[in-house]
Amino acid sequence: PSPALYISSPLLLLRPRTPRRQCHCHCHLLTDSPPRHFAHQRLVEDQSSMEEGMRVAVVGAGVSGLAAAHELARAGGAARVTVYEAEESLGGHARTADVDGVQLDLGFMVFNRVTYPNMLEWFEELGVEMEISDMSLSVSTQLSGGGRCEWGSRNGLSGLLAQKSNALRPAFWHMIREILKFKEDALKYLEDHESNPDLNRHETLGQFIQTHGYSQLFQEAYLIPICASIWSCPSQGVLGFSAFFVLSFCRNHHLLQIFGRPQWLTVKGRSHTYVNKVREELESMGCQIKTSCQVKSVSSVEGGTSSI
Repeated sequence: PSPALYISSPLLLLRPRTPRRQCHCHCHLLTDSPPRHFAHQRLVEDQSSMEEGMRVAVVGAGVSGLAAAHELARAGGAARVTVYEAEESLGGHARTADVDGVQLDLGFMVFNRVTYPNMLEWFEELGVEMEISDMSLSVSTQLSGGGRCEWGSRNGLSGLLAQKSNALRPAFWHMIREILKFKEDALKYLEDHESNPDLNRHETLGQFIQTHGYSQLFQEAYLIPICASIWSCPSQGVLGFSAFFVLSFCRNHHLLQIFGRPQWLTVKGRSHTYVNKVREELESMGCQIKTSCQVKSVSSVEGGTSSI
């Protein structure tokens, strides 16, 4: 008989009567918001449900949950899928706001064909339109030692020297050389730590910077602004991040290289368009969607039944 199957982003958790297995979902960019609503529903595997196919609960409707539900629902009669989402809307951090007629993504979604091939394939299957995204960076920051530093990565030398005084500032050109050095140091660090699991992977980004002798300007006008913009976090906490995590992310997303970076894309019409498309497809395939409905627990009870 078909067992009940539970899916919790980003892992697919199977709960048969044999030992539990895990299957990884091939999607990225998952963010779960704090739950606000509660629900408790008992799913009973009776004879009729076994004949109709396994009952499937997808817990969480961020991008991983939506992708998992869509893949399962496409199986046809093999599974009856129900999606549970604690928030009022689907999509996780893929949420779009209308500001005076302008569609703005609150959690900006970008991807490229090199790092996100499975997501691109899924979007193309759904008919989601994509467009080129501008992933340039502009920095204007107050320095701890006094003064400001401004520069941009777009428009070549004119963007780099947006603050004209930087052209005559040796510390600024030293920072540019450090950006090139940063790639070499980061790749060497990752190679050493990946080939030797005994090395400490709990070193902070601040400790890495100190060990390799980077300048204060490099930290305040380059590294901290980049990390703060990527993870939408206060600049004060950036140097406390894991060095291994940050450097791995930068390498995997080709952020260490100055030239030859992949073209970044975003959803045309903003991210709510893909969320709406997935919802329409799920509902057309008979999938039940329950929003404002938080799952408190998933447990097995006597008699081989399971409850959410």
